[in-house]
Amino acid sequence: MKNRLVISLLLTPLVLFNTAYAAGIDLSITNETVTVSYLSPIPMLYINLTSKEDNEIKVNKVIVNRGNCRLINNCAGSMKFGQTLKCAVYQPCNIIEVVVKTEGGDYKFEPK
Repeated sequence: MKNRLVISLLLTPLVLFNTAYAAGIDLSITNETVTVSYLSPIPMLYINLTSKEDNEIKVNKVIVNRGNCRLINNCAGSMKFGQTLKCAVYQPCNIIEVVVKTEGGDYKFEPK
C-alpha cells in the first residue's frame, strides 16, 4: 500500500503539468486589495489565465470548484500569446479545482 501511495504522489504533478501544457494556458491565483473611494480596502482573489499558444484561445467559461465558488466577472474572452484573462472570485473561496471551457475543449487545473 505504501508503494502505491508514493507512485501516485510522483505522477500527480506530471499529469497536471501535461494538462496545462496541452491547454496552452498557464493558471495562477493572486490575492490583491481593491480600494473603492467610499469603502475600506477589499481583499480580492483572482484567477489569472495566460495564453502560451501562438493561435488565439477563446475562453467560453471558467468554473471554480464545480460551480461552488462564483466569479464576479464573466471571465470569457479571447487571448493571444502572452495575454491574460483575469477572473475575480467572490470570497471566501478555497480554490481546489478550476475548469476552463474553450472552443478547443475543456481543461482542468488543480492549483496547489
